[in-house]
Amino acid sequence: LSNLYLVTHAVTVLRSSGTVVSATVSLGYDVDYHDVEKLLLEAARRAGLSDAFVQVLELGDFSIQYRAAGILKEVKHLISARSDIRKNMLDQLHGAGIEIVSPTFMNQRAIHEGVRFVPGQAARRPRPVNAVPPEEKIFDKADLAEATRKLQEQIEAQREHVRELEGKLGSATLEAERATTQHDLAEAEERLRQMLAALEEPS
Repeated sequence: LSNLYLVTHAVTVLRSSGTVVSATVSLGYDVDYHDVEKLLLEAARRAGLSDAFVQVLELGDFSIQYRAAGILKEVKHLISARSDIRKNMLDQLHGAGIEIVSPTFMNQRAIHEGVRFVPGQAARRPRPVNAVPPEEKIFDKADLAEATRKLQEQIEAQREHVRELEGKLGSATLEAERATTQHDLAEAEERLRQMLAALEEPS
């Protein structure tokens, strides 16, 4: 891309190891956010996103804005994933009987005196103490993916070194160096296998 294009257009770079897909929705203050969080997490999972998380973005005048997000590993399905998470959010919320309102929707239902427009006391629950922050989910995966890429480069360099040594065999020194390099290569390949398995683990 030319510098002129980069200056005049917004460009988004997607990692081949995955990207974050998200969608927002506004709901009334009468809906308990614990229930909303469960439903939106399930919507993200059904959309094929891993390491799903939910954030409260804004406490508006008439509604609360939520963001559901997760990591999409197959970036070539990005367009479909953005649609799928919204479809699943509709299914989950409507299936639970929860109305979806716009940020400017004003609820004007008649409320009897003494009735408070908040979720019921029984619905309130403390947040789990072991909840993992979304930053940790996202950046831990990204760091692991970067470390995996570097290890793959090191392994390829070691393999090339082994090939070079095999072409020069004859002395005991070269034989010993080849044996050491092959041992290090085997250990590196095992580490790579474990790291790739960790990247594939669901949240």
